[in-house]
Amino acid sequence: MQLIGSQLLFLDTVDSTNTWLRLSQPHRPWPDGTVVVAEHQRAGRGQQGNRWEAPAGDNLTLSVLIYPRRLQATHSFMLNKMTALAVAGALQALDIPDVQVKWPNDVLIGGRKAAGILIENSVQGSLVQHSILGIGLNVQSSPAGLPATHTQLHHPAGKSELLELLLQQLNAWYLKLQQLQYAALDEAYWSQLWLRERPHTFWQADTAGNEVQITGRIVGISPQGLLNLETEAGIRQFDLKQIRFG
Repeated sequence: MQLIGSQLLFLDTVDSTNTWLRLSQPHRPWPDGTVVVAEHQRAGRGQQGNRWEAPAGDNLTLSVLIYPRRLQATHSFMLNKMTALAVAGALQALDIPDVQVKWPNDVLIGGRKAAGILIENSVQGSLVQHSILGIGLNVQSSPAGLPATHTQLHHPAGKSELLELLLQQLNAWYLKLQQLQYAALDEAYWSQLWLRERPHTFWQADTAGNEVQITGRIVGISPQGLLNLETEAGIRQFDLKQIRFG
């Protein structure tokens, strides 16, 4: 069953595909799996208010509207896992080597960021009513236009082929989510997680707003999406605002 991409909209220029979907959805309820692809985002957004900027036509930028069934808000991190795994799976289908997922939901090629994800949920009571999955993938941006920690694809496949693969992967993982196959999502996400069970240096924000360097190993991800880090002081949990990778 193909849900993702059942309604496929192509736009020229928008502020943000996430914003466009969010503002238009109440006035024209789009069906489950609606995908909006923009040739250019003037004000693309990433995690923690960061901007996702790219020259017009260079990158693949899209948003997907879904209506997950019976998904508890406390388990909404499953959406992060699903989306990151779909992006990684599309790249792996192109035989691109060394693709990994970085907590919480970046996708890396050779340890450098190739894709970012922004997920926005609408919650009613204890359930997620609908979600907008925003995806930005570096396809053709020149290295001079990217931060040193980022990379772009080195592959002859065009954006249309990449989009088709991505929608196939999103659909497959979305069906698993709808069928409450959380264990499959957990296992796949953990198996592809960057730096899992390897010592690494992190920066922790203290109560005064300063950063303290700590060393630890990622030993798990909580159902709520918290990073479980094994340190000298024992296993500690962090959210995205409390810690960053060194």
